[in-house]
Amino acid sequence: MRLVARKAAEFDEVHGIAFLDEHLSCAYLARMKHEDISASRRRPVNVSLDTGIVDAARKAGINLSRVTEAALRVAVKKAEEQRWREENRESIARFNAWYAENGDPLAHLPAL
Repeated sequence: MRLVARKAAEFDEVHGIAFLDEHLSCAYLARMKHEDISASRRRPVNVSLDTGIVDAARKAGINLSRVTEAALRVAVKKAEEQRWREENRESIARFNAWYAENGDPLAHLPAL
């Protein structure tokens, strides 16, 4: 299996995105990879958390701010990915239909 196909399959499996071929997954990966949320200044905010988990986290020496920030990054990224899939659903369906009908236009090229 080509490297691109393996990476696309791994991504699809982890994120639950089913593309007909690795090229569209690759395009998606390339676009989303560069949209990281950059770290910037910190802002104090109020959040309500279960007291039991807060106590356990403190006992374990876990930095609540950092863990919360990391979880928010994951949640925001997932929401952005879902939005991208929704916005591009028709294009993905058209591409998949074209690909199913015409096959891989690069199939004649040797794998890297």
